[in-house]
Amino acid sequence: MEGLALLLALVALIAAWWLTTKKLKSKHWFLRHLTGSSLGGVAMILVVALFVAIGVVKPETSEELASHAEPVETLPLNTRDTELEPESVAEPTEAQPLGSESQAILDEFTPRMAALVKIGLTMEPLRHSSNLEDLGQCGDLMRQSQAELSSLREEFAAALKGLPAEQSRWQSNFEPLHNAQANLIRCVTCVPTALPDCQEAAKFLRLDSGDYAFMELLEQ
Repeated sequence: MEGLALLLALVALIAAWWLTTKKLKSKHWFLRHLTGSSLGGVAMILVVALFVAIGVVKPETSEELASHAEPVETLPLNTRDTELEPESVAEPTEAQPLGSESQAILDEFTPRMAALVKIGLTMEPLRHSSNLEDLGQCGDLMRQSQAELSSLREEFAAALKGLPAEQSRWQSNFEPLHNAQANLIRCVTCVPTALPDCQEAAKFLRLDSGDYAFMELLEQ
């Protein structure tokens, strides 16, 4: 019966289309076919609605549509495969012993940087003096110390670069020297605020204030 209803709906569509175009012969062909197709569609819908109303055609419910759908296979979840493995925590490694080359670098450059800290502390009274002779002396010390510091930094970098592969140039043993040379740039100048840089450099090098004539400057 559903096949018959579909056939009659198509017949209604074609008949309404044909009759409309025949009645509108005096109109433009496009207008005739547009009107005919529209009325044919309405006729087909009316026929289908009639068969649905009398029970010949029954619309499928959502349950029936779902029964026609292909079942989806659900794969079992293997929880053993999906469990997150705990992140491995790297065990702390023991500090590597200081190599002979690294120790030689520390022995050479620590006293040289300490000597520049001493000069920077010696310059402290000259930085705040209003005497032209003192200011001139401060300028001479600054030029000499900056030249010495520049040479020291180049030699220090070259020495680190020449270390064997197993001795890192950034190992923690060299950290005080890296920090101290950064502070020495301002320490050996005539800038009035250079004292804190000298104090920081002295702390990194673990200098004893008793070794200096201006020991009170390190204790401020």
